[in-house]
Amino acid sequence: MRPDAFGGVWSEVLNEADRVLVARLEREASGEGEGEDEVLQGMLALMDLACPSAAEGNLTQAVTSLVLCETLALRL
Repeated sequence: MRPDAFGGVWSEVLNEADRVLVARLEREASGEGEGEDEVLQGMLALMDLACPSAAEGNLTQAVTSLVLCETLALRL
């Protein structure tokens, strides 16, 4: 798939997913979560790689990070 497909929406979607993860991690830190801090931290680190990669048009790197992120998400 071409990086410019869908008008560059990949970066926007990943940035929104990153915001959701940050919010969930903050909830976890406040004690309202379900003990998922370690998994969420790992997912956030991978999203931090995927977001800029998508913005640069490097979808291969973005997808690789997302596959690893999905593997971690299975632990939730």
